[in-house]
Amino acid sequence: MGGVALMATGVGGIAGAALIGATDVLTGSVAGAVGGRIGARTTALDEVTAARRASGLTEHPLFTQTTARPEFGHGPFESRTIGEVSARIRSGEIDPSALPVDVVRRDGQVLGMNTRSMLTLRRAGVPPSEWTVRDMSGAPRVERLLDDRLMRNQLGEGVETIRITGVGSKASSLR
Repeated sequence: MGGVALMATGVGGIAGAALIGATDVLTGSVAGAVGGRIGARTTALDEVTAARRASGLTEHPLFTQTTARPEFGHGPFESRTIGEVSARIRSGEIDPSALPVDVVRRDGQVLGMNTRSMLTLRRAGVPPSEWTVRDMSGAPRVERLLDDRLMRNQLGEGVETIRITGVGSKASSLR
C-alpha cells in the first residue's frame, strides 16, 4: 500500500521539482504517459520499489526543466506553494523526508526529477546531505521520462537555475 500511496499522492515522485519537484512529476508524467491504467502504474511502482537508496548528496542535484509552477499539483501539498511548504519545514511542522527526491546519475551529473520538492528543500535551507534521495538510475521508465523532459525543455543536460512561472514572461516568483 505504501507504494500505491506514494504513486497516488506524488510524494517521492519523479520531479519535482518535483517530487518537489519535483514531487508531482511522477504522478503527472507517469499518469499522462500511461493514461492512468492500473497495470502500467504497477510497472512504475515496481521500478520505484526496486530503486536503490542514494546516500545523502554532497551537492544539489541539477534541475531537468527550465520552468516550474509555484504550486504543488498532487499529493499532500497539492495547491500549496513552494514558499508555504518551505516555511512549514523551517518551523518544524513538516519533516523534510516528506519530500523525497528521485535522482538519475548520468554523465557525471546528478539530475533531480522532483523540481518543486528540490526547490522547497533548498528554500527551507535543508542541505542535500539531509534529503531523502532515491537513485532511480537505470529504471527504464524513469530514464525515458528524463529523456522526454530534457528534450521538451531543449536541454542536453541538467541546469542549476529555474524560472518559477505565473508572474509574466521572463519573470520568476518566490511564492
